[in-house]
Amino acid sequence: MADNKVRKGFLFYLLMLILLLVAVFFVLVVIMVFSPGLDIMGYKYFSNVSEKLITQISNTDGTLTRVDLSQPVDILINGNLTNVEIVRDSVVKEFTIKIENYQTGFAYADQNTDVSYSIKYEKPITASYYQLKIDIVNAEGFMYFNNNCYVQLLIPEDETVNAESLIDISLQSGNIALGTKSSLDESKSSVDINHVVLSTNEGNITLGKYFEPTITTLNINQSRGEFNALNSLTIKSGNSVDIVGNKTNFKFNDIVLENYDTESATLNLDINNGSFSSTKIHANTHLDAVSSKIDISNFKGKFDSNDLVNKMDKMDLNIGTIEGSISLPFANNCNINIDDAKQAKVFISSDSADINIKNLGNDSWIESSEGSINVSLLSQENTITIIGENTAIDVNCTQEMLTSLVVKNDVGKTNLNYYSTSKFTVYFYDLEGNLKKSNVKVEGYEDMLTNPLYVNGGNFESKIYSNSEITMNVIKEA
Repeated sequence: MADNKVRKGFLFYLLMLILLLVAVFFVLVVIMVFSPGLDIMGYKYFSNVSEKLITQISNTDGTLTRVDLSQPVDILINGNLTNVEIVRDSVVKEFTIKIENYQTGFAYADQNTDVSYSIKYEKPITASYYQLKIDIVNAEGFMYFNNNCYVQLLIPEDETVNAESLIDISLQSGNIALGTKSSLDESKSSVDINHVVLSTNEGNITLGKYFEPTITTLNINQSRGEFNALNSLTIKSGNSVDIVGNKTNFKFNDIVLENYDTESATLNLDINNGSFSSTKIHANTHLDAVSSKIDISNFKGKFDSNDLVNKMDKMDLNIGTIEGSISLPFANNCNINIDDAKQAKVFISSDSADINIKNLGNDSWIESSEGSINVSLLSQENTITIIGENTAIDVNCTQEMLTSLVVKNDVGKTNLNYYSTSKFTVYFYDLEGNLKKSNVKVEGYEDMLTNPLYVNGGNFESKIYSNSEITMNVIKEA
């Protein structure tokens, strides 16, 4: 009995001590919240809430200057925990910089919890144009209740903006929006600036419907976010587009590089652990993609990924229609689907891939050691080579066979679908080049099976090499 009383008494006083400590903690928190900046036991609470409208920039000599957008201006914005928006607005009468801070939270005593910004408008000796530089330094902390800082550049609806201007926004984290609907007005005028360079390590980027779609420079570097271009983009002649994303999902309408068939205009895509989609791309395109999904509805140009093997792995590539060429020599662990390759030359090589190509109509080479290869051929004169090892290979031919076909497959199964109305000759070999005497199955052909197999005296030859089973289906009707 005495032990039980001692135990109950101990638990009672322990509970009282815990409650006292909790009460003291909440008291200290309340004191810190009502006394921002007060250092208590190495911690402090901060609260920065402000709004400023700036129409004139202070110079070092104390004078004020208005930003002249009718001349080319390099607009350079840097910050952290900052959201940047550039919009047309019919409410403001002159170019206005709007800065809003809503930042609250807890920080260590030695952290800088002040919000500061620097705005300069000047023409450096080494620069061609005036520069509008906006640098935002936000509060440091370990716990944020609100960490939003907003920088809006409000351009009057009737103000002329020199198209040769540059937008260069670099954020450690935050969202970027160009040409979106203003919070003050649903303006119909576009933000027409030729040179666009945008970077954020954690945030979303939007090119809105009021962003001028004809530009000269586009450079996007984005991590952990969403990218959305609401307009179709036309890139002026002779310029390249660079899009780099890590854990980012890119959504474009059309991307058209003027004179896209010239070597000087290139779309560079570097997509890592994310996705990229576009309804149309007319550009010579270089792709690096790891653990990513690429969707393109219509493509014209050269499409390649000819870098080292570690630049292309675990990719899902889906192309609707392609015109030009595609070269993927390191497409390992990939899924590749092309709905219409009628006007494209195809080169794909992989250790392991699932490859599905329809309407293959030009000279092509397709190779995968493992996985599957499924192609359908058009009635066009060309040479198609398909190489496998332990690969499921399916080849579907048209009623008029005009393709010179070579298929090599070691232990994987090979399946061929031909029409009885076509004119062709098929040779069945083992991998040593000997005519096969067994393990060949022809279905739907009533005449005697011979090797080579002559059908309707056709001149177009198919040479099938395999140490495994070959199945050929001869289809009577389309």
